[in-house]
Amino acid sequence: MAREPPPDAFVKSLRDRVVQMEQEMAQTAEATARNTASIETIRQNTQDIVDTFQALAGGFKVLQGLGKVARPLAYLVGLGTAIITAYSAWRGIR
Repeated sequence: MAREPPPDAFVKSLRDRVVQMEQEMAQTAEATARNTASIETIRQNTQDIVDTFQALAGGFKVLQGLGKVARPLAYLVGLGTAIITAYSAWRGIR
């Protein structure tokens, strides 16, 4: 028993479906590439924001350390001013 070849219309419809699937796959690959590029851009922007906040946190630690040093330093400057004022009054320098 010999098998009959499929009709030309059936073969053409199969070929058209394969061509359509190939086009859809190409569109999907292109969309995936665009999405990947967008995700990479978002990742980079997010990393820049994180780096900025980490730098600010380091700056705030420095300012906090300066604040801890500033109070005793102000006391010493006040003491020095008081000593100079007392000495000037004692010596009579106006």
